[in-house]
Amino acid sequence: MIQIDPLDAVIQYLKANSTLSELVDGQIAAKHRYGKAWERGSAGLVAKLDGGIPHLYVPMQTVRLEMQCYGDSSVEAMDIWRQLVTMSREDERQAVTVANGEQALVYQFIQESGPSLLYNQDLEMDFVMVFFRASMCELKLV
Repeated sequence: MIQIDPLDAVIQYLKANSTLSELVDGQIAAKHRYGKAWERGSAGLVAKLDGGIPHLYVPMQTVRLEMQCYGDSSVEAMDIWRQLVTMSREDERQAVTVANGEQALVYQFIQESGPSLLYNQDLEMDFVMVFFRASMCELKLV
């Protein structure tokens, strides 16, 4: 049975959206890299797993995600959140290739909370935190 990393699948799904990728200059990851690979003050998107619903008898996964949209200003952070909402309203399924070379079919990306506008004292950056739900099939696509 194929094992798909659901966080990897979601990150690849997010990176495949050209509008989102342009907003954050490709800076999408499981944890922020500010002070290392990412310049402080630049836009970025962090996706973290926050639980989900196990599916014991079918090759699929549904996960809850904490999304952190970073920006040089609250306006820039909200722009990233708005693009995530736009993506959540699309009804197109998307196949993505994950790190182990297999494909996952992301078929659901839905907002589960309203946005919280916050400030990261360590980074001295505004960010929006919001929760989403994503579902994907673990089936090998032939």
